[in-house]
Amino acid sequence: MKNSIVILLAIVAVLLALNLFSGYAPLSIAETDSQVGRYQISAWAVAHPYTGFSTTEYGYFIIDTTDGRIARKESFSGK
Repeated sequence: MKNSIVILLAIVAVLLALNLFSGYAPLSIAETDSQVGRYQISAWAVAHPYTGFSTTEYGYFIIDTTDGRIARKESFSGK
């Protein structure tokens, strides 16, 4: 029982150390030039069923994650 706790603690310590030092690993050239994951899409929709209208509004934003600016936004309204 005591040996299994020591082994478990050693494994946890190794995993924590790997997690701490993983951020300091140098990036390769392929990773710095990649466009994968640069943009994020946020979509939204709102329905107004109790206003006497059957109006729905919806749209989306495309956000550039390198500088935080909105690259594109669109909104639509329909019945």
